[in-house]
Amino acid sequence: MVTQDGSVTGAKPAGFAPCFPVRDVQAALAHYEQLGFDVMSYTAGMGWAWVRLGAAELHLFEKDDHDPATTAAAADLVVDDADEFERMLRATGVEGTSDPYDTSYGREVVHVDLDNNLMRFIAPRREHAELAAIVPAEYAAALEAMKPEQAAELLEDVADGADARDAFAELAAGAEPLPAEQVWAELGIDQ
Repeated sequence: MVTQDGSVTGAKPAGFAPCFPVRDVQAALAHYEQLGFDVMSYTAGMGWAWVRLGAAELHLFEKDDHDPATTAAAADLVVDDADEFERMLRATGVEGTSDPYDTSYGREVVHVDLDNNLMRFIAPRREHAELAAIVPAEYAAALEAMKPEQAAELLEDVADGADARDAFAELAAGAEPLPAEQVWAELGIDQ
């Protein structure tokens, strides 16, 4: 269960696997294996299979009435470098991979499989990736919505706080305090 603050209680999920409809499971497995995915053992007639790429898993299920023009699916996978990932996909010789392109949220490359299922391999913009790694989720929306001048002011305040902590640490370690006149002069304050 997800609580109001966004945390998960009870049994925690271990992963998520999108499902792609395919007309021929064996052909789909061969396609993904050629792309570099690990494929499960498959017995003809099973009607489903899965493939893995690192920690990402994709389930394939045979759908007799699958029409690639109308019933295909899509999935996104975060990667470190979309350009490098595109080179890796193209090196396999499998067709269906786009050139990398920029978006508002990062850089991505798309691959469309034999059944018109779409996978986007997304490298998030660095500032978004770094922000996600260091800022609690409840603050992310407010930070993303800031105007540049608001963000600059916040960063200045953070830097001032860090400078103050460093100064207090130096004093606690026995450093001599600076005379007030020297501080005023460095800050450009006339007394």
